[in-house]
Amino acid sequence: MPRSISKKYLQKPRQSKSRYSGDGRGGAIHLGERDCSLHDAIRRSGKKALRRRSTRPRPKIGATCAKAMQEMKYLGVGTVEFLYEDGEFYFIEMNTRIQVEHPVTR
Repeated sequence: MPRSISKKYLQKPRQSKSRYSGDGRGGAIHLGERDCSLHDAIRRSGKKALRRRSTRPRPKIGATCAKAMQEMKYLGVGTVEFLYEDGEFYFIEMNTRIQVEHPVTR
C-alpha cells in the first residue's frame, strides 16, 4: 500500500535552536535559545553578528523540551531545532551536542 507524508506549509517561519542539559535521572534544564533567523539576517546585511538571545523569548519551547528531556531521562547536552510561526513551533531535529556557530564555517 502506498504511503504519503504531508507537511504543513509555513509562509514566514523563523528558525530557532534551543540548548538543554540533562542529568540522566529526570532532571533537565533549558540553557537558552538562539534565533537563527535574526542571526542570518544580521550576517546577510554585512554587519557583525553578535551573540545574543532572541528578542522574542518563547518560553513554551523551552518548557516543552525540558519536560521531554526530563521524561526520557536524557543524559548530556543537546541542541533542538525548530521552525516557529504565529505562536506555534514545529520540531526539525535534535543533535546530541551543543551546536556552536563559527563565523569561519558559516
